[in-house]
Amino acid sequence: GAQTLSRQENRSLSAGIRGDFLTTWRYDAGYTWSRNVVSDDARSGSFNFGLLNTAIASANKPILAYDSFNGRDPNAAGVLDALRPFADHKDTTDYHQYMVVADGVLWSGWAGDVNLAVGAEAGKEKVKFWREASIATPTFVLTKPFSRDTTAAFAEIRVPLLGEKQKIPFVNLLEVGGAVRAQDYSYVGGVTAPTYRAMFKPGSWVTLRTSRSEGFKPVRLYDLLGPVTTGTTTLTATSNVRDNLRGGEAVLGTFTRSFGGNPTLKPEESVSKNGGIVIDVPGKWFKGLSFSADYYQFNYTDRSGGPGTQVLFDFFPERVTRGPKLPSDPASYAGPIVTWDATNINLAGVQTKGWDFRAMYRRNYSFGDLVVSASLSDANLT
Repeated sequence: GAQTLSRQENRSLSAGIRGDFLTTWRYDAGYTWSRNVVSDDARSGSFNFGLLNTAIASANKPILAYDSFNGRDPNAAGVLDALRPFADHKDTTDYHQYMVVADGVLWSGWAGDVNLAVGAEAGKEKVKFWREASIATPTFVLTKPFSRDTTAAFAEIRVPLLGEKQKIPFVNLLEVGGAVRAQDYSYVGGVTAPTYRAMFKPGSWVTLRTSRSEGFKPVRLYDLLGPVTTGTTTLTATSNVRDNLRGGEAVLGTFTRSFGGNPTLKPEESVSKNGGIVIDVPGKWFKGLSFSADYYQFNYTDRSGGPGTQVLFDFFPERVTRGPKLPSDPASYAGPIVTWDATNINLAGVQTKGWDFRAMYRRNYSFGDLVVSASLSDANLT
C-alpha cells in the first residue's frame, strides 16, 4: 500500500551582546542561524503501469494475487515496490539574521520621558531542493540553492502628552505612540508597515486604549520556488469530491495533476484594530483586582497555500482543464475534468472580530504571589 516516511529537523544557533551607553540608552546586537530540513520517503500505493506491463511480459512475472490466508506478499521483497511510483525528496532551508537595536530616553518632556527605539536587520534565506529521479517517476534532481536577501529598518516612539504634572481634572495620563518598519526583499520588493496607538487614563484606576497596525508576511521561498511535479491521484466515492459545473456529479477515476511552488504568489497582508478599557478596582480591600474588555478586528488578505481539491474545483475554475462535453450532457454542463493545477495559490482572506473579556486578581504575600484569572472570548470569524 501507499507509505510515506517523513522526517523534519530543526536547528538553530544564536549569539549576541548587549550593554549601556549615553547614560539612559541601551543597545542589543545579535546573530541567529536556523535550519529546517524536511525529507520524505514516499511510495505510492498504485502502480506505474508502464513498468507493470513490462514486468508482466517478462519471464519473471510478478504475482498480483493477494495471499489473504497468510497475510503477506507472495513475491520476493521489493518486487512490487519497484513497480510503484516514488517521490523521495529532501528540502533544506537556511536563514541567517543580523540585528542591532538601541533604545532610551530621547527627551524628558513636561508630561514624562519621550522614549525612542530604533534598529536595523539584515538576513539571507536560502533553500535547496532535492528530488530523486527515477524511471518510475521521471522527474529531476534540483540542488541549486535559491536565495533571497532582506534588509529592514524600524523605529518606535512613546510620547506622553499630558500627565499628573499638569493637574488637569480627569486627566491622569494622555499618551500616544507609533512605530514603523520598512523592509526590502530582494525577490518581492519593499514594504512599509506602520502602527499607531493611544492611551488615556482619566484616573489612576481606569485606562482607555486603542491601536491600529499593519502587517506584511512575505511568501516563503520554498512556496515560491518549490519544484512543480506532475503526479497521479485517484478519487473514489469516499473522496466525496463533486463537480458542481456538471450537476454535482461525483468526480471518479485516476487523474494527473501538478503541485509545488508558484513564483507569482503575492505576499500576505493584514490590518488589525483594537480598542479597550482596563479597570483596576480602587480601594485597599480590592487591591490587585482588575477587569478588562477589548474589541478587536483583524483583516488578513491573500493567504496562500495548497488548495484542497473541492475548493479548487469550486472557486478556481481557471486551474481546471476539461475535455469536450459528452453527447448526453445537458446544455448547461461543462466538459468532464481531465486534470488540474494544484500548485500554491493565494487562496482567500480572513476577517476576525470580537471581544475579549478578562478578570484578574493578583496579590503579593510573604509566601509568594497569588494570581487568579478568568477570560472569555466572543469571536465572529468570516
